[in-house]
Amino acid sequence: MIYTFSKFYYGHVVNSQNNSLDFDEGAGEINATINSGSYTITDFATEIKRVLDTNGTQAYTVSVDRVTRFITISAAANFDLLFSTGLNNTTSIKSLLGFSVDVTGTNSYTGTASGSVYSPQRKFQNYLDKQNNKVSINETVHESASGIYEVISFGNKSFYEFNIDFINEYNQESPSLKKDLSALTNIRNFLDYAITKAEFEIITDENNVNTFDKVVLESTNYSSNGTGYKLFEMYDKSLNGYYETKLIKLRVL
Repeated sequence: MIYTFSKFYYGHVVNSQNNSLDFDEGAGEINATINSGSYTITDFATEIKRVLDTNGTQAYTVSVDRVTRFITISAAANFDLLFSTGLNNTTSIKSLLGFSVDVTGTNSYTGTASGSVYSPQRKFQNYLDKQNNKVSINETVHESASGIYEVISFGNKSFYEFNIDFINEYNQESPSLKKDLSALTNIRNFLDYAITKAEFEIITDENNVNTFDKVVLESTNYSSNGTGYKLFEMYDKSLNGYYETKLIKLRVL
């Protein structure tokens, strides 16, 4: 059982459409390329730092305010981030970093919210914590002639399991149910992302954003390999306009 509301940070995918970071430390424009892939917001900030440190001459600090999801990029000396006028502005990472135009003339810049957040309206149901849900990796079991078992494995995989239910867009709320007038759009956006098998973060207590796990969608009630989902209207409980995911399983990375 879980006693807190939870949330997810997601949406950090880099590809050929948004993998450029142009900047200037004072000696001319520098054109950097971010590695393609899916990231958590934490790993995304680490990758931005790597790109700046590798291509520039300064040591950069890239930090995340985990409450606001604002990313701050700083260095000892002034530098410019050429989001709109750089050579590769058409494939700039600016939107995912929380910027829209060039920022110049100082040594620290903070964007707006990076990526997306999904907050279920109700606490997880049928919840199983990662500490109570494990399986061995590539295990092999040998039984000796005397009946003694030997298990060879390469560690364990841990999982979260839960159901997200009472998803609705009614103008109502209570201590146990949040109001979200865009609830169906929000859950669909989150699941559309998750079924691509991209990485994201689960925060089991929304008030403690510094405690989280990096996860990937393992399976849903509709798809054993986590590449599809269904939202089920709760007819069995006579709740028209209320939906649930049924069982979702996340693998901890």
